[in-house]
Amino acid sequence: MFHIILNANENYIKYAAVLMTSIIQKTDLNKSMSEFCNFDTDEGYVFHILSDFISELMKVRISNLEKQLNDIYPCKIVLHILNDDEFKGMLKWRGNYLAYYRIKMASVLPRDLKICLYLDCDMLCFGDLRELLSVDINNYQAAVCLDGNNHKKNKKVFFSLKGREKYKFSNIEKYFNSGFILVNLDRWRRDNIENKSIDFLKKFKTLYPDQDALNFALNDTLLLPNRWNFSLGYFVAFLKNSQGILFLNQTKYPHLNYTKKEFENEVKNIKIAHFILDPFKPWDAFQYSIVNDDLQLIEYPFYKQYWSVAKNTPEFYLDFLAQKDSINRYKAENLINELGKAVVKKMRAYTSRASYRRLRKSIIFLYIINIILITYIILNH
Repeated sequence: MFHIILNANENYIKYAAVLMTSIIQKTDLNKSMSEFCNFDTDEGYVFHILSDFISELMKVRISNLEKQLNDIYPCKIVLHILNDDEFKGMLKWRGNYLAYYRIKMASVLPRDLKICLYLDCDMLCFGDLRELLSVDINNYQAAVCLDGNNHKKNKKVFFSLKGREKYKFSNIEKYFNSGFILVNLDRWRRDNIENKSIDFLKKFKTLYPDQDALNFALNDTLLLPNRWNFSLGYFVAFLKNSQGILFLNQTKYPHLNYTKKEFENEVKNIKIAHFILDPFKPWDAFQYSIVNDDLQLIEYPFYKQYWSVAKNTPEFYLDFLAQKDSINRYKAENLINELGKAVVKKMRAYTSRASYRRLRKSIIFLYIINIILITYIILNH
């Protein structure tokens, strides 16, 4: 079976459930596991949830989720409750140590397990994940996807928590995003990745704790196309302003290690969408829509797809229906706020160039957009 690792506290379980549901939904039932890998394994997924606490009521709901997903495709959900003591004194990430738990995945998984996939919960699956079993990582510690800004101008320097020592990444070109890691567990254990990562966190101040630590510890990785960990942050920046993202053939210091054409191809062949950076999460009320630099209204990328899965997620669909209803109540307000921010930005740009004619044109255009916006809200209420 294909073992997939997730980090989730009690509040995040329902979002983990959406990801698991999307994985099951995108599994091609006409194909077997053996068609994707060259080793013998049972059919199905084992989802391992690493958490700090799960209530008895939530355990029942997770069991119900497992049963209903298992009716579609074989799967198990295994809970692992970890202790924070080992991380005490380290910098917390968003108020807790949960993000660090992925570092300990090899310690909680069966010793005879050779490969696993770690995924962040703020993701949505668009392809059959079993394809990853055909990736040969026998000679690598892991397979990963680049994070972005992988150029020498991006100097990642970490200063000691005590004293004057500092550490600078020497291979920024391979700095990866830790939301997706296809792990060779033998190498992870043999190369002592867990202890190296924890020692790094105890020693240095970090911006993204687990990600920085794992980039320090993992120095022999295979790079996969970003379709496997597609950051919507960069996609949104591109949608807002096509000139706002610099590609490989446009500068020495690109945001992404792709040409524009290659980037567009990744969008068409996306396997996993990762809701990181700006916009934040699809379940945040204020992230319903985006206004680009031309004051055009753009729907949040993959918003409909996410909510289509969420509203059909076993055991948790009623939670999401209530949550979506709450978001809809603020839809008009949030759309207008987004539009207002974009207009202010554009007016400042025009004013700085002392272009009264263009400013007047922008205001007229705003009235037109408002009419379109009100019509859109009424039709979609």
